[in-house]
Amino acid sequence: WCGSGRKYKVCHLGKADESVKADGRWLYKKACLFAFASEFVDIVTGLDDLENENLSEDELIAATIFDGSALDVALFEGGIFAEFLARRSELLPEAEVVTAAQWLGIRRSVYEVIETSDTGVVLLDRRSKETVTVAHSVEGKPGDVISARVLTAPTGAFAVGVVV
Repeated sequence: WCGSGRKYKVCHLGKADESVKADGRWLYKKACLFAFASEFVDIVTGLDDLENENLSEDELIAATIFDGSALDVALFEGGIFAEFLARRSELLPEAEVVTAAQWLGIRRSVYEVIETSDTGVVLLDRRSKETVTVAHSVEGKPGDVISARVLTAPTGAFAVGVVV
């Protein structure tokens, strides 16, 4: 059901959040779980260690592997997401396979925060000059510049691997 290979009743019965499944975050989380539960975990943790090597002790305590870009870079530039799709596509719903295949071609970019609201954040891609509204919160105020990968799903877009 979710691509983990475990039975639905063991893995997600009573735990599924329909909004997360519809907007693509669930697919991204499944890929992250694959990265941590496979031979690729050392790549992910190694990149995270490199990204955080200059943090103070307090910053390091507050940081998680889901902050910053290490996990996202390991997934996409490191090839883990492509391997996840190759190994798990037959377990995924067809719509998620289509979405995942589209994500493989999306590059990280540099974005300027144009405006923020309760419904989302408008970002200007500095490379393509296109704007995109990200439905989920991105830290920052108008004028801030971030690096991120903006992934689209049937119900909108969200940013991953955000670095301010």
